[in-house]
Amino acid sequence: MFQYAILANPGHNRVYFDTSLVIACNELLAISQSFESPIEKFINKNVNLPAAICFTTKSPLKKVEIKMLGSSSIFYALFEIVEEGLLKPLMPEDFRKYPDSINRILRYNGKTNEQFTI
Repeated sequence: MFQYAILANPGHNRVYFDTSLVIACNELLAISQSFESPIEKFINKNVNLPAAICFTTKSPLKKVEIKMLGSSSIFYALFEIVEEGLLKPLMPEDFRKYPDSINRILRYNGKTNEQFTI
């Protein structure tokens, strides 16, 4: 059995952060349905991270599966939990479809979603 922890994006939703973690678990379950070994269960494990979603799989995650998890709305960082509670960082490939130059395009000056407008 393999254990993983996703560090939740701290700026995801400040007002409803606790609820967004529950919603994120359902999102991760849906994403993992296409995996060779989908998420078996979410576990309550103290990994000394501020807000993390921990889960188990039967086999190790593949690169494409890590990339898919990296595209989830809550994703900030992914770790494999190895022996004695050590965290091994896993880096997903970039999933963005838009070029970096999109930041230079003029945009609305009012209040917008800070995650999109950077």
